[in-house]
Amino acid sequence: MFATAWGIIDSQGGQYPLSKLPSILDKLKSLGYSGIEIPIVLVMQFGSKKFEALLKEKGLLAVAMIFSSGASPSGGPPTPGNLNVPSDFGINHPVDPLDGHDVDTHCAIWEGQAKECLQIQSVLHAVTSHTGKDYYSNEEADKHFAFCTAFEQSTGLVVNHETHRARILYSPWVVSRILAAHPALHLCADLSHFSCVAESGPLEPEINKVVANLAPRVRHVHARVGFEEGPQILDPRLPNWKPYLDGYTTWWMIIFNHAKTRGDAVFSTTPEFGPPSYAWIDMKGATVSNVWSVNHYVGGICSNLHKQVFGQGEVNLQSDPEEGVWDM
Repeated sequence: MFATAWGIIDSQGGQYPLSKLPSILDKLKSLGYSGIEIPIVLVMQFGSKKFEALLKEKGLLAVAMIFSSGASPSGGPPTPGNLNVPSDFGINHPVDPLDGHDVDTHCAIWEGQAKECLQIQSVLHAVTSHTGKDYYSNEEADKHFAFCTAFEQSTGLVVNHETHRARILYSPWVVSRILAAHPALHLCADLSHFSCVAESGPLEPEINKVVANLAPRVRHVHARVGFEEGPQILDPRLPNWKPYLDGYTTWWMIIFNHAKTRGDAVFSTTPEFGPPSYAWIDMKGATVSNVWSVNHYVGGICSNLHKQVFGQGEVNLQSDPEEGVWDM
C-alpha cells in the first residue's frame, strides 16, 4: 500500500511543505504504508540523491509519477511535465511545450523523466506514467507507446501507463485496441476516469468487458471511486455511495485475482482520492470531507482485499486518530 503525495504536499494541494518529507514518511510508515507515490519532479526538487538516501534510511519505497507533458498549460495549474528543475545527474529535460501533436517532443520529455527514475531504482517500486494525449491519432498513439515500451524493455524500468483523462488511455473504448497493438504495455488502473468519460460504471456490461480485458495487464491500482458525472464520489463512507464503492471493489478484486494468477510476487495499490478540485467543496470553498481520512479508509479496504487474494504477508494499515492533521 502506497500513500499519495497528492493532498499532503502543499504544491500538490496539501498542507505540508516538501521540506517536511522526512516527518511525513515517518508518519506514513507508522500507519503501515510501504511508501509514497510522488511525481518525479518533486523528487528532483527535494534532491534525488537525498530522496533515495532518505527512503533507504526509512525502509520505504517510492512509486514515481512521470508525465509526457502538462495537462492544461493554457489555463489552471499544469500537471507536471518538466518544470525546469535541475537534474542531479545532468539529464536533459526538454521544455514542456504547449500540448500538440509533436510526438517526438512528448517522448523526449517522457524519456528524461524516466531516466531520472532509473537513478533512484534502489528505492523504486514502479513508475506511473501519464502518457501522450487523448486527441492523438491512432498512429501517434502507437508511435508514443512503441517508444515507451522499447525504453522499458531496454532498461528494465517498471512503468505502468495510467488510464487517465486527457491521456491516450482516457476512455474505456480505446483501451482494447491499444492493448492488442502493444503486448508489452502494462497499466496503472484508475477506473474512476472511465466512469466519468463514459457516464457509466460497474453496472454497465460494456465497461465490465473492458475491465475484464485490461485486468491481466494491470500492475498498479489507483483506488478512487468515480461516478457518472465525475471522477470522485463525495465520500465512500456515506450509505448512498455504497453501491459505487461495492462496484469498484468488485473491479479491484478482478485485477488483484489476475495478479495472483500470473504469479506476481508483489502487487501495489495507492488510495488516490484527491483534494479540490477533485474533492467536493461547500459554498465557502471548504472541503466537505476529510480527503486524507477517505484515502486511509479506502486503503484499509484495499489492504483487506489484498489479504483475501494473496494471503499472509500483506500490510496492515493502522488507524489514524489525528486524521492526517499531523504535528510536523
